[in-house]
Amino acid sequence: MTEWRRHPRVKESVDVRWSSGFLGNQGNGTIRNISISGLLLEVDDHFKPSDSDQYMLEIVDSQMAQMIPRDVKLVWFNRLKTDKIRKFCGMKFTNAEGPVLTRLVEHVEGKRSYYNEAMDVNIIQNYLSQSN
Repeated sequence: MTEWRRHPRVKESVDVRWSSGFLGNQGNGTIRNISISGLLLEVDDHFKPSDSDQYMLEIVDSQMAQMIPRDVKLVWFNRLKTDKIRKFCGMKFTNAEGPVLTRLVEHVEGKRSYYNEAMDVNIIQNYLSQSN
C-alpha cells in the first residue's frame, strides 16, 4: 500500500526519555513510526501537551540515537482508549540537519525499500500460486 504523504513514515519501536524545556516535565515513551520530518511518539502519563513548548528526546538505543534528531515540537496530541488509555503525539523535528539527518534519510529509505521488495515478492508468490 502506497502512503501519500510528503515524507512517508516507517514503523519503529524505539524507547526514549523525553523532557520539555519550558514546563520541565519528563518521562518515557516509544517512537512508533518515523519519517524524515517527524515521528509518532507514544508517551506515558507524565506528558502534558503544550504546542508552544520544545521537547528533547534522549534515544535509549545508542545506534538509533545516531540517526534521530533530538529536538522536536508538538504538532498534535491524542488519547486513544484500547485495553488502556494510550497517549500519542505527532512531533516534528526542529533541528534536523547534518550527519544525523543523512543517517535518518538512509534509514527511512532503506526500510521503505525493504518493505517494497517484500511486497513485490509476496505479490509474485501469490500470482504463481494462483496460476498453478
